[in-house]
Amino acid sequence: LGAFLDAEADLDGFDEARAYLKDCHLHRAAPGWYAAPPGLDDDFLNRHCDACGLDDFRFLYLGGAGTRTPVHADVLASHSWSANVCGEKRWW
Repeated sequence: LGAFLDAEADLDGFDEARAYLKDCHLHRAAPGWYAAPPGLDDDFLNRHCDACGLDDFRFLYLGGAGTRTPVHADVLASHSWSANVCGEKRWW
């Protein structure tokens, strides 16, 4: 995460080929830093994965101007919550 943020700080402006950080497990990298807000914390899939010692499905995606993900379906046909902390996102 730190290396990505350092590299991102060196870039300036819009670049359609810019990379983004994908599938970062922030809750593993920084335990206790994040918890789902009340009402969104009843997560049957991750509760099952945690109980069985399986990989989880809590991801952080982070990118600068011009980054994007291709059209896709979320893992196991589940749903994701997205939030923009800064800037704007164009949903296609």
